[in-house]
Amino acid sequence: MDIQLAFQNADVLRAIIAAGPAIQLGQLATDTGKDQSNLRRTIERMEKAGIVTREPGSLTVVADALRVIAAADVAEGKANPVRAPEGHAYRFHRQIRIGEFNPRKHFDEEALDQLMHDIVDRGLKTNLEVRADDAEPNAEGLSTNELIAGERRWRAIGRAIAQGFLPDDFPILVKVENVSDSEHALAALLENLQRVDLKPLEEAVAFDRLVNMNGWTTAQVADRVKKTQRFVQLRLSLLKLTEDQKARLDKGEMTVKDALKALANRPDPVEASAVDLLVLALIWTNANPAPEKYLSYWRKGECHMSAADQPLIASLISRGMVETEEPTKWEPKHRIGTTWKGFQALEQHATELVKADTTDARKGAMMSVDNNAYAADKAASTEAMGLNQWLGKPMLNSPIVQRLIDEKAAEDLARAEAERERQAAIAVAEAKADAAEAIANGVIDRIRKLELDEPALDRKEFGAAFNALIESLGYQGPFRLELRSPGLDRFNQPLPETYVLVDARGEMLSASGARFVAVRRLQTVALNYAMGLADVFSGHDIIRPSDEETDSEDEAEDPQNEVEFLDAIAARFRDHCGVEAALAIDLAHKAYARNFEGEECEYGDERFTWDLLDAQLIADGWAEDYPETLSATEA
Repeated sequence: MDIQLAFQNADVLRAIIAAGPAIQLGQLATDTGKDQSNLRRTIERMEKAGIVTREPGSLTVVADALRVIAAADVAEGKANPVRAPEGHAYRFHRQIRIGEFNPRKHFDEEALDQLMHDIVDRGLKTNLEVRADDAEPNAEGLSTNELIAGERRWRAIGRAIAQGFLPDDFPILVKVENVSDSEHALAALLENLQRVDLKPLEEAVAFDRLVNMNGWTTAQVADRVKKTQRFVQLRLSLLKLTEDQKARLDKGEMTVKDALKALANRPDPVEASAVDLLVLALIWTNANPAPEKYLSYWRKGECHMSAADQPLIASLISRGMVETEEPTKWEPKHRIGTTWKGFQALEQHATELVKADTTDARKGAMMSVDNNAYAADKAASTEAMGLNQWLGKPMLNSPIVQRLIDEKAAEDLARAEAERERQAAIAVAEAKADAAEAIANGVIDRIRKLELDEPALDRKEFGAAFNALIESLGYQGPFRLELRSPGLDRFNQPLPETYVLVDARGEMLSASGARFVAVRRLQTVALNYAMGLADVFSGHDIIRPSDEETDSEDEAEDPQNEVEFLDAIAARFRDHCGVEAALAIDLAHKAYARNFEGEECEYGDERFTWDLLDAQLIADGWAEDYPETLSATEA
């Protein structure tokens, strides 16, 4: 740049700065008193020398030329740059101070850098707006002004000065406005609302300031800022967010929609003094001794039986912020904890304590709560800290707790004795069952003898022998044969009628295991005798457990579950009765259901063995009672 040319034409450059980039050549000639044609040639020379830049409708003095003018001003003894147009003034950067009414609190650093370079290269395109001169000058004796609009440009100029791109005495043309505080706030807000990057909370603070300074309604604010009343109301509601929520909203971690939803779901504010919060904190940390995430209010900690009688705690109980639990035999402890209301008081006024998830964070939060209480009421704070002796596990149990502990011990002892008696009764029942099974096996042997001797017995002798055998199984005679359905099949349909033995009460004889074998064989013997057959043999020789079982039976495995048990029944039908596989399976289900009709038992019942022998007995019993259901003769 030609510095000498710039010095020679300092008056022209000052006039361009004063009038602004839009100045016309004729006006410039008038302001400087120069011939218009000569002035045109001078401007062309300065453009070639890099002193000014020209664009259609714009004439701008470059930054380096501004430094030359500032130096000329200093050399000529001028406190400030060139004469400004009416209503305007030239100010150095240090003469302008930030006002309290600018709603914008956050500035993008990268955008500021871009704006700084633009101002350095092309000059200041839009003037700053300031209020009238302050009452007192600064330390240099220069007048100062409060900024109304243009804080980003002011910050960009300050950054350029700090980085050496502009001189300290860079002249800034400002528009001077004589406005009140409320007008200042409105002007600053309107200027920033035109920008899309103003944060929601910054808008909310600005709207709130307008309401408080002017006494405006939300409708009046909406009218002045050209927004809907609903928009203003929703922005103002954001001021009710917690500090944590406000921080998240500013950082973009929470949307405005999420913030409004959080406000809608937030419980009503809970009033609590600093001492109340200290007592609540002591009770809550006693119930939640280890800091962790997502602690809740409902936990209760152990306490002395007289804890609820302490005045500070009793006051919170009466206001529904603390509750106690009386000891029970299952939980023999006096317990105390915060209610939902008490927890909300902590969450609203001692958020750091509730959210602390480390020991150090909790200690710091607890110290803050303690300090606040001490500052508010020293005596009450000291009394509150003394409550620690009533919280936690007491050294001695209260009489109520000790009585409940003794009662629980007595109940446990009685329960153990009852269980011992129950096990003894089970053992007796099992012994009786084993004895009955042994008797039934003996009866089976005697039935075989009766089958061999029966043809030689007359009716009376046969009846006596027959009744003796049945009664030895535990049934009460006299007995008779009746034609009945033995029960329902698995589809809940009546099974075909057949002859069954009925006791003196008219009830059909039912049994399981060896008793089942014995009853069915006696029934067969009775039918054969009634038909006058010479051979009253009761049918297949059914194998029962003994030390003389064949090797083939020893090798057979017992069923392990209900499915295998049914398969064993079906296998008996196939192997010993010649039944086809599909029919064998169907008959197995029917025989299984018939066998346990009225027993009210399920597979695995301890009254039955559920072994291979039981499965064979069930199949053989059905084959003897319902031979007509078999599609083939017995093998």
